[in-house]
Formats: sequence, C-alpha cells, structure tokens
Amino acid sequence: IAPFYATESIYLMEDGANLTRLTLPGIKAKGDFLLKRHLNTMRRINIGLPPQKQEPTSRLFGPNGLTFFGELLWDHNWRDLYGDALLDPISSLLKLSPTFLEQVSSLERDRRSLLNERLDQLSAHLESKGKISDPALGFKKLAKEHQKPPATHSCHGWIDNKIWRLEGHYDQKQFIIDRLVS
Repeated sequence: IAPFYATESIYLMEDGANLTRLTLPGIKAKGDFLLKRHLNTMRRINIGLPPQKQEPTSRLFGPNGLTFFGELLWDHNWRDLYGDALLDPISSLLKLSPTFLEQVSSLERDRRSLLNERLDQLSAHLESKGKISDPALGFKKLAKEHQKPPATHSCHGWIDNKIWRLEGHYDQKQFIIDRLVS
C-alpha cells in the first residue's frame, strides 16, 4: 500500500547521505478530470447513498462502489473540490433558496468546504428518511418561538467564533434551505 500513499520513493544507490530521490506524480494530478466528471456519483457513494445513474465498471467504480483507486483519488482530492465552489445538492429532495445562495456567495474556502460537507449530509438524511444521519448534522424541528417563517427546521452548519446554522422548510417532500444563521 505504501507506494500509493508515498509522495516520493527513495532508492538507496550509494552509501551515506547521498541518496537519489525520484518523485512520483501525485494522485491529485491524475484525478482532476476523473473527479470532476464523476463528482456527484462519488459524493453520493462517499456519503452512503446509491448512485443516481449506473456508472460503468472502470478504474473508479467496481460492482460494490468505489475501487481502491477511486477511494484513494477521493481521499486525496475531496477537500480541494469542496472548497472550490458551492456544489449543487446531490439529492433532488434538497433545494437552496436564492437568499441562501446570496448569503454564502462570499464564504471563505474553508467555510465553503464545511458547508458542502453539511449539504451532502443533509441530502443523505433526507433521502434515507433519517436512516443515514451524521450526528454532527443535528437536524431538528425548530420550537415555535424560534421559527422565523418560512423556516421550520434547522441543522448545524459549523462552529468558529460563533455557531452557524442552516434553516429551512419543507415544500411537500423537498426541503428548501432558506438562510444561514449565526
């Protein structure tokens, strides 16, 4: 397994401190195209949801999900992808309101990454009807006195110097995130 995780190989060709080092191309460089092409499928598999479309068996996908190479590619690259931009929800049961999109448009990279993770967790919670639910999500109905219409439910966003929450409401079966609240 070591060659997959190593960033360089060291070959001992001489005695003493004179070592020849040959760097290996990073997993990050190999995966940019593949990850972007199959991003939603990989996000769904990573969070525990089935793919929306059947991916052909390849270097990334095997009969039971991601191959070893697919997992390795995902593990080494997902943080960068999640920080690049706000990603579309991986479930049709989740919708982002224009107000929410405007609020999060200027988030810093690390906050955007946390938000994308939370949105994936919320998608899994909604699609599985609560069977796949990360405890960090904290999805709950708001008490009447804390509801600010149209929001009726809340989940955790992240914590830095204050607590950030996502508030939203159900429109039939679809959950709409109305706003980001600190």
